Amino acid sequence: VTASVAGVATSASFALTNTVLGTLVMPALSVGANLEVLTTVGLNAPALSSLQVTVTSPDPTKVLLSTSPTQAGTSSVTVPIWQGSPHSFATIYVQSLDVPPAGTQDSLQLSVNAPGYATLQCPVTLSSSALVLAGSNGNGQNFSTTSSQSVPLSVFAYALDSNLNVVGTTPQLVRGGLSLNVNVSSSNVAVGTISGNPASLAGGSSTASALTFQPVALGTAQLTVTQPSGFTTPASGGQLMATVGASQIRINPVTVGTQLQVVGIGQL
Repeated sequence: VTASVAGVATSASFALTNTVLGTLVMPALSVGANLEVLTTVGLNAPALSSLQVTVTSPDPTKVLLSTSPTQAGTSSVTVPIWQGSPHSFATIYVQSLDVPPAGTQDSLQLSVNAPGYATLQCPVTLSSSALVLAGSNGNGQNFSTTSSQSVPLSVFAYALDSNLNVVGTTPQLVRGGLSLNVNVSSSNVAVGTISGNPASLAGGSSTASALTFQPVALGTAQLTVTQPSGFTTPASGGQLMATVGASQIRINPVTVGTQLQVVGIGQL
């Protein structure tokens, strides 16, 4: 740009730069009761200067916020976005304390603020949650074993949809500050028992895996994970059937020539 004034022989030139500040961004979220999810908050353009971004819950009886997966949240958190950083965002944990009636959902909007930027409203869906039991074949899947072979069990935390089905394939974390005692029962202790009860599922974790099905005799037993307070029995995945069968001797295939012999190997 060149500027001149009448009667002045010398003109002045200068350049104008169009600076893009960007806008605040944070994705919509869905969180199960007494669980938490990791999310990002920041800018959709490089930060031209370092700034502080504050995220606030409108109802701390339903949603808390934390910068640590293991710590109980507060009604708001402030995180830095650094100038020159290759990423113009920070991470926080959104924790749900809300326990909606089974088959229903609740919602609210988090407020995201930073100096010089328009406030962003981020929608959060709050749903029921459940503990899901898995054996050797996966979540809620029946399995078979022999009387001599124990089977490790795992319990995962999931959000549920309005039909009480597990949402997605990735479990969510138990919210920071909460620790669960997880118990799995056997309907027929004459067939098999559970060792490791109760297993601990601490805040910031999604899985309890210190449980084992111990076979006792031939037969079947239904295994069920007990839902703690604040959790809902899911449409599927909360229980499975364990079948204990007889051990079998297996002989590995061999090839032998005429008038020769080889050593055969068998195993239980």
